[in-house]
Amino acid sequence: ANGSALWLNKDTATYTPNIPQIPVTTNRTTSTIFSFDSPGDTLSLYTTVPGGQQVYVAADGQLQFTQAHTAYTGNGSLVEGFGIAQGHLLFENTGFLAVATNETSNVPDNKGTAYKIYAASRTNLTGEGFAFRAIEADNTTIPAWQYE
Repeated sequence: ANGSALWLNKDTATYTPNIPQIPVTTNRTTSTIFSFDSPGDTLSLYTTVPGGQQVYVAADGQLQFTQAHTAYTGNGSLVEGFGIAQGHLLFENTGFLAVATNETSNVPDNKGTAYKIYAASRTNLTGEGFAFRAIEADNTTIPAWQYE
């Protein structure tokens, strides 16, 4: 999660406010962790920020997430349609594509290509098939305050 989009080969960007009640070290993560709502077929980022952060498929098929404190997703975006089957996250019963960008990867050695993630059912772009493995988090998993 970085810049309101989901990526491969790009660092996760998080933020924790400097408030004494929030221990800064407990809300830092280098992982992008999701929270799936089965009855609603919706997906969120696992955060503690009030209001949370919704994951959605933008009108162009790109997998994005809302900024903290807003539910705005843009025209033509879809927030429902996520599911889990055979241990993998799906959207509209299909997988995802990793589409190469012109950005250089910053993981692990600033070489290579950064890839944006798209819902395969909502784009005509060419990319590599990509699967999110769904695993149940245990009670020691610490959420980010918010993703940026």
